Amino acid sequence: MGMLLGPIYPALYSITSRWARPQERATALIIVYGGNGVGSMMGLGLSGLVVEKLGWQWVFYGNGIVALALVPFWFLLVRDSPDQHSLISAKERQLLAEINVQPRRRVPWSRLFRCRIIYILILVDFSAGWMETFTSTQAPTFLIEQIGMSLSTSDTLMAVSQGMMTLFGIAFGWLSDFLYRKELLSKLGIRRLMYGGGSMVIMGSCVGIVLAGCNAAWVFALFVVLTSSYSTHYVASLMTPMDIAPNYAGTITGIQGLGTLGAFAAPIVNSRLISLNDGWDAAILLNTLLYITIGALYVFWVTADEQDWNTYEEVAGSH
Repeated sequence: MGMLLGPIYPALYSITSRWARPQERATALIIVYGGNGVGSMMGLGLSGLVVEKLGWQWVFYGNGIVALALVPFWFLLVRDSPDQHSLISAKERQLLAEINVQPRRRVPWSRLFRCRIIYILILVDFSAGWMETFTSTQAPTFLIEQIGMSLSTSDTLMAVSQGMMTLFGIAFGWLSDFLYRKELLSKLGIRRLMYGGGSMVIMGSCVGIVLAGCNAAWVFALFVVLTSSYSTHYVASLMTPMDIAPNYAGTITGIQGLGTLGAFAAPIVNSRLISLNDGWDAAILLNTLLYITIGALYVFWVTADEQDWNTYEEVAGSH
C-alpha cells in the first residue's frame, strides 16, 4: 500500500502547479489536500459503526471500494494541463493561459541537490510526519488511557479536529492568496508568517495539553486548536516546491517525501517514552521540541524565489 500511495502526492503537485494560478495556489492546494481531512473525518466517524454492524474486514473493503470508484473519474476528468482538457470553456482556458509551467525532459539533479532548501523541506516533512503520526494514530490511545475519555468521545474529538483542520486550512489558504494578491506581504513573508505563527500555536497547545493533566474538556479544546493550527504546514512548506521550481514541483515533492521517515520513527520512539513513568508528557514535549526547532530552520532559511534551474532544460516536445 505504501509503495502504491507514494506517487500520489507528486502527481497531485504536478497537476496543481499547472492548473492553479500563482495568486490562487495556496487555496487550490489546501482544497486538494483537504481531501485528507475529510477522508480522515469520515473514516474516524464511520469505522466504529462499520465494525459494529459489518465486522472489521469491511473497514478495509470499504476503503478499497472507494479507491476503485474514484479511478474512472480520474481518467475521464483529469488532464496534465488546461490545453489538453476538452470540458473547460474558452474563457477558462484563456484565464489559465498565464500559467507558465511545463513538463521538462530532464531533471537537473546536480543543481537540485545543491539547493539548500530541499534539505530543509525534507526535515520539515520529517517533523510534520512525526507530529501527524502522534495526532492521528497515537492520540486516541492517549485520550482513552491517559485522559480517561470513552471510545466514542475520542472518536468524536478526532473527527471534529480533522474537520476543523480542513476548514482552517481553507481559511489560511484563502488568507495567504489574499495577502499575495493585495501585495500586503511578499510571498516569502507569507510563508514565514503561516509556518512560524502555526508553530507557535502548536507549541502552546502541546504544552497546554501537558499542563491540563486529566481535564478532558481542556484537552479536547487544546487538541482541536493543535490540529487546526497544523494546517498552516500545508499553506507554507508544502507551497515551497511550487514557489522555487514549479516545473519540477512533483519531483521536489517526491524527494521531500523522504521526510516521511518521521512517521516511521515516531511510533518507535514514542512507545519507548510512553513505557516510562509520565511517558506521555515526555512524548508530547519531544514532538513539540522537534516541530518547533525544525520550524525555526524553515522560517529562517526558506526562500520563495524561483531557482534558475527551474528552466534548465527545454520543454518536452520542443524538439
